[in-house]
Amino acid sequence: MSDLQNIDPLVLRVAEARAAVSKRPNQAPTGSELNIIGNHAYAYSGPIVVNNTTKTALAFHTNTQYIDSKIQLGGVTADMGGSKKIGMIISFNGQQVSKNITMTNTAHAFNDMDPIVLIIPPNTNVTIEIYTDNAGDISYFATLTGRVYQP
Repeated sequence: MSDLQNIDPLVLRVAEARAAVSKRPNQAPTGSELNIIGNHAYAYSGPIVVNNTTKTALAFHTNTQYIDSKIQLGGVTADMGGSKKIGMIISFNGQQVSKNITMTNTAHAFNDMDPIVLIIPPNTNVTIEIYTDNAGDISYFATLTGRVYQP
């Protein structure tokens, strides 16, 4: 019976390693998911090719926490070949809460703008879309960073 009380140290180490891995945030640096580490949240869309349309860059649900967020749009393509509209549409539960459109000839225009600061409520479906009227393939990205609070 004493053998049943002895636990193999290797089994314990494997169990501890699995528990540690399960607490890590999403390992992919980009994607549409919200990642939370402690009291901090982030989401990076990675490059999204937009061609005279609107595409979803980020989409996630906040669960029971709320987030004091900063959201920013950036461009990857340097020259758009003339003045074009670039924009970002932010929606909570299908309702637009912010729509920013600018005229520019460079996709980097949003990199110089201040981020949009929003409180994202608990149990909210968040969608961040990127818009352009440029007929060519232009790459953009959306970034969200913020602090997480429990109500």
